[in-house]
Amino acid sequence: MSNLNFVNTPLQKLLNKRNIFSRVDALEAKDEAPSLTAESLGEITPDAGDIYVTNVTNVINNTTIGTPAGVSGSLQYNNAGAFGGSADLTWDDAGKVLTLGIYDQDTPNIRGKSTGSGVIPTLYISAGNGITTGQDGGGLRATGGNANLIDNGYGGNASFEGGAGVGNLPGGSGELRGGSGGGTSYGGEASVIGGAGGATSGSGGPANVFGGNAPADGNGGNIPIVPGTGAGGGHVDGVTTIGDRVSNYIQITRAGVQSFVGDAHINFRKRIVTADTTQVTGDYLIIANKATAMSVTLLPAVGSGQVIIVKSIGAGAVTVTADATGTADTIDGSATQIIYQWESIQMMDADTDTWVIL
Repeated sequence: MSNLNFVNTPLQKLLNKRNIFSRVDALEAKDEAPSLTAESLGEITPDAGDIYVTNVTNVINNTTIGTPAGVSGSLQYNNAGAFGGSADLTWDDAGKVLTLGIYDQDTPNIRGKSTGSGVIPTLYISAGNGITTGQDGGGLRATGGNANLIDNGYGGNASFEGGAGVGNLPGGSGELRGGSGGGTSYGGEASVIGGAGGATSGSGGPANVFGGNAPADGNGGNIPIVPGTGAGGGHVDGVTTIGDRVSNYIQITRAGVQSFVGDAHINFRKRIVTADTTQVTGDYLIIANKATAMSVTLLPAVGSGQVIIVKSIGAGAVTVTADATGTADTIDGSATQIIYQWESIQMMDADTDTWVIL
């Protein structure tokens, strides 16, 4: 039996009718069959066993439309004028999952398109809004890939970064921000949480916040932790809390006032030395314990505000010496200070080349 191909004609007239032909070779007319005229259909011509419906300018047959490309579920796109599809770009209709990339070496990218001039448009990835009254908005979660269960590999990282600056311009901010509250409700939390440990004996993962490093000649990046300001009558500013936030914690207000709740406390770094030593970064208390004389040399003063205490518990005198490289530092105007057994001296890095005794 021959095939009947209707293309580039008033085809809708035929599709709206039913049972036009039962057999093409017999051309048996059925009910509601339209009249086949050149005006309505164009010219019907046989060609190699098929029937083509044409008009004056075009001939379109059953090979023109084509079939979807790729594997089942592949999203279709224009690939040089033909249907394109890839196993790297699929849609699971049952699970409602869009998948980008299937191989471990692939790095899928979703990018905003540059127009070549003006401001580059921002790329937004948003979860759905609530629709009905009281309905929550959808969550948005970025998760690193799981490791291969057989090879015991590491899980993939989930990174959120601002874009790199070009030339002498700064990089873009990478912000993690809770959503604004509605009406009189609270704003959403912005949390940085280390991963849970393994089910048997694995330790929990740290939650790290790092300031950026200077690669050559710049300063390192700061890590400010600033609680929010209150507004309106009777409302107070937020506080910074370090600890379990329930019974044992340190609380710091916007004004810098500290309070310790429960068993919360601060441990200061201390070293016990029995020979000449030089202060190291992080020292708070140096305990000198030597039967004969010894010295403790301070780091160069830069005005950092660091406080250090030197305590002598040995029989020998301890000479605390300011740094002498470059412009010589002083301690209350002198190059050295001497303490004896059971005495101590507390000093602050107050200014460039200047230590002061507290």
